[in-house]
Amino acid sequence: MREANVLYLVVSKFCDVDLHPDRVPNEDMGLIFENLIRRFNELANETAGDHFTPREVIRLMVSVLFISDDDLLATPGTVRKLLDPACGTGGMLAEAQNYLRNHHKEALLYVYGQDYNKRAFATAA
Repeated sequence: MREANVLYLVVSKFCDVDLHPDRVPNEDMGLIFENLIRRFNELANETAGDHFTPREVIRLMVSVLFISDDDLLATPGTVRKLLDPACGTGGMLAEAQNYLRNHHKEALLYVYGQDYNKRAFATAA
């Protein structure tokens, strides 16, 4: 972008947008980030699946993961742990927490993740 002399133009456009956490919740910021990853991977002609799993696929995976545990999760005081060994930006972990928050408020979920990409992991953390 710098070589094409458009870096300043792009950065100045971001300065016009209020991205403060009070205005843009973490979940929305994560969706924006995932969308940018997907778009730039498509433009670079890379396989998006190597870097990005669409949120609707993650929601389906989480539903399948918890579908047999509904009775157990409905028991007050239930504690579960979830590990995503290739968590990327943490979409699976966040959606799992959302699922329990929406379906089983009494259950407690501890999430753990790791990823070889330190920047993606930092985003998840």
